[in-house]
Amino acid sequence: MIRKTTLESAFDVAARYLPTYHYSERHAIASVDAAPAVILSAMKNYDDRQDKVLNTLLTVREWPSRAAAVLGRKNALHARTRFGLDDFCLLEETSREITFGLIGRFWKLDYGLFPIASAADFQDFQQPGVAKLVMSFAVEPNARGNWRLMTETRIWCPDTKSRLMLLPYWVVIRLASGWIRLRTLNQIKKNAEQAHHHPAT
Repeated sequence: MIRKTTLESAFDVAARYLPTYHYSERHAIASVDAAPAVILSAMKNYDDRQDKVLNTLLTVREWPSRAAAVLGRKNALHARTRFGLDDFCLLEETSREITFGLIGRFWKLDYGLFPIASAADFQDFQQPGVAKLVMSFAVEPNARGNWRLMTETRIWCPDTKSRLMLLPYWVVIRLASGWIRLRTLNQIKKNAEQAHHHPAT
């Protein structure tokens, strides 16, 4: 079933790019002691390739495709580094939210990615069997006087076939994906608070 939510201030950019979607997850860190600009800067500068645990998980995820390439069955992963944040396209950035887009057949072993160069490319893209994903990071004030850091991922599928293809992958990957998102948020929090309290001179 397509989900459509009321625009929420935290993720209003995400809602503009994918107002309707079929799969979603949201995670948050309750309290970050840093200014919003510092938090979002830490997010933009976060390098997920430096996370050894994440590297291991994605190496396992991509192993079948890379092994197939070695055996002569070329695919999208044979000539590229592992999947990461730099595969996403920056769609829009505000003072409270950063939103990225990704297009592909995510259930395929090589992710089935379609390159996009701009927000307009993302919005204009329409192809049967190919899903669109929006991932946002946002901050909002909390009762403690500092900031809540959140991330939301939305996936829209254009037809029944793609929804059914994505469903088993989503069920399997969601637990690990949620754990990775929380790990990412905690590292961004750590980096932001360090930058806030010990700014570079």
